[in-house]
Amino acid sequence: MSDSSPFVEIAFPIPARTLFTYRIPEEYRGKVQPGSRVYAPLGKRRAVGFAAQLLERPPADLKTIKSIDQPIDEEPLFGPELFRFLRWTADYYLCSLGETLSAAYPFAVHVRPRMIKVVMLDERIQSTGRIPDDIRLENQRRVVEFLINRKALLSPSDIVREVGVSSSTIKTLGKHGWLKVDSCESHRIPVFSQHEASASPFSLTDEQAKALRTIDQALEQKQSKTILLHGVTGSGKTEIYLRAIETCLKMGKSALVLIPEISLTPQTMDRFRSRFGDEVGILHSALGQGERYDEWRLTKQGKRRIVVGTRSAIFAPLKNPGILIVDEEHDGSYKQSDPSPRYHARDLAVARAHLAGFLCLLGSATPATESSYNAHIKKYHRIQLKKRVSPHGLPNIQLIDMRGRSEEEEILSVELQDALRDRVEKKQQSILFLNRRGFATTLSCSQCGHVITCSHCSVAMVYHRHKNLLICHHCDARGSLPETCPECKEKFIRQQGFGTERIVHELEEKMPDVRVVRLDRDTTRKKGDHDRLLTPFRKGEADVLVGTQMIAKGLDFPNVTLVGVINADYALSLPDFRASERTFFLLTQVAGRSGRGRRPGEVVIQTYCPDHYSVQLALKQNYDAFYEKEIRYRRLIGFPPFTRIVLWRIEATREETARGCAWDLYSILTEGLQGQTGVVLLPPVEAPLYRLRDYYRWQVALKSRDYRAFRPLLASASLQKFLSQRRQDLRIVQDVDPFDML
Repeated sequence: MSDSSPFVEIAFPIPARTLFTYRIPEEYRGKVQPGSRVYAPLGKRRAVGFAAQLLERPPADLKTIKSIDQPIDEEPLFGPELFRFLRWTADYYLCSLGETLSAAYPFAVHVRPRMIKVVMLDERIQSTGRIPDDIRLENQRRVVEFLINRKALLSPSDIVREVGVSSSTIKTLGKHGWLKVDSCESHRIPVFSQHEASASPFSLTDEQAKALRTIDQALEQKQSKTILLHGVTGSGKTEIYLRAIETCLKMGKSALVLIPEISLTPQTMDRFRSRFGDEVGILHSALGQGERYDEWRLTKQGKRRIVVGTRSAIFAPLKNPGILIVDEEHDGSYKQSDPSPRYHARDLAVARAHLAGFLCLLGSATPATESSYNAHIKKYHRIQLKKRVSPHGLPNIQLIDMRGRSEEEEILSVELQDALRDRVEKKQQSILFLNRRGFATTLSCSQCGHVITCSHCSVAMVYHRHKNLLICHHCDARGSLPETCPECKEKFIRQQGFGTERIVHELEEKMPDVRVVRLDRDTTRKKGDHDRLLTPFRKGEADVLVGTQMIAKGLDFPNVTLVGVINADYALSLPDFRASERTFFLLTQVAGRSGRGRRPGEVVIQTYCPDHYSVQLALKQNYDAFYEKEIRYRRLIGFPPFTRIVLWRIEATREETARGCAWDLYSILTEGLQGQTGVVLLPPVEAPLYRLRDYYRWQVALKSRDYRAFRPLLASASLQKFLSQRRQDLRIVQDVDPFDML
């Protein structure tokens, strides 16, 4: 297709999967290319869209064709490899190409490079490194000498301040041509606290060396391949990542490393930058728009050959990628819930590597059941690391049965309290894990039993003592603590359940001298909070780190010798087919934070369900036995990895609307599946989280062993018409491969 084609198909970041055809005015032909943005009229407004494809002639059925207003970008935002991958993503996740391209390039039109004024010496002075004899005034000679010795570009104000001269001195030198003031781009580089990280490679164990040889061979083959690196916690997976990337760079290729949590960013950047310096870039949503934009551009220009980021970094514009690493590949944080596209970054990593023909390396101590199954059927190649790099091996785990314990031990058992005191005396550190925020998770009336719930969601309000507020953890609605029961008006409101804020309070009461850091969403609202809170713990200035799931993975503190799991059973109560898997993974991962240094570690797990297989097998650190039990359960109920699921969630402000639309959708799907075998359609049901942000929620799902079996139905005109409804009181969410069904 010619670059000067007269027509273009535009993808707008709207749910409609239709591409819109526009005429390219004569003066803009050759300036619009696939992957670049344009302004174009859409309805009654002027919108930003992405050029998807150039056309020599428009579709025959179009009667009127509008023209684009003007192009925005001078060159495509996406290279051929990335653009092809983004098209595949939109097609697989049944969303519009415009939404997908917007997720890959999330910057507003006004976000631009930051330009600053800089002073540059005349080329003759730069080449000789000498002050010309014609410059006689002392102040002028000092400025020129300063610039000769300083290679960095400085602004006029910087020179005035550092040399101690007036701005007129710089102006005079400029008039005589000895220097000039010009505009230069200044990159907004994300700043992290610098911590000690070894720049030199560690000695590899025999297991690591064998694993690395297999990975290096795969890199040399230059073919698409997925390797599952299954290594116990502390087995040295990160060192293998670093060595594999080093091989990749020597081959002239680039690397992408995905991590599940922003809290892991400072530690990961320390390790990677200590080894590779400024070639390491970072991409995640917590960066400022300017910082993220500059990192994105540096990556596209090939100046960042290694990119570290969370799930959205899967769309990084890498030049010539050679390896894509997904650390903690089992983690649910890799699944995007809203907005569209609702992708899973791990699955996209496998797809991107496959489409472009390079290596995808998935790493975990607890691989997802789907990943282990793919290794079992030889779709992935599995490498196992069964030993820790430290000489003392995996931590010792103690299971505490909390049934029948007194109120004094409701939160911290005597055994855990004693273990904590022992670590404080020995100047060692501890981690306490509880996947609930707040002080009290439920407020109820002891007289009538009424539970105080959110007025917008069907969930209990959580009491936060520091703010003295009731807060909904789903919609952030807030309310004051009532003095009487809203239902019976009696003064019998009691606080039940507990979160991380209560854990800290309990520690401060029972161990007043202990130094505590709390890490959860409440304490990490601002940019840089993760690093600010973890730095004192890393330096040994705190004794105990209390936190939610963001502390359960990836963090490496050599002085931590005790991990306490406050309530191991929380995830088991969720109405979700992954509940047992989540519990086993969290317990195994958080236990892995203990004993990673020179001293052996200990783990104390408090539970009310000590006999549940996920708890028992986590106690034994027996992943293989857990997988065998879990895979039999999944096969029995017909859930992934044995089927593929598409979930539709109908959300409406009125109950009858949500229910009615769910059954309308069910009728459309039933009709479309007539005569088709191998596809199971699940009838409409209320979502477990029935009301959320004033919307009532119903669900319809279908599943099949073969995803291709229901692709024609998903593309049918009747279904697309139903899904394209645009009403303020109704939302229809389509989720391919849902991670949960809550």
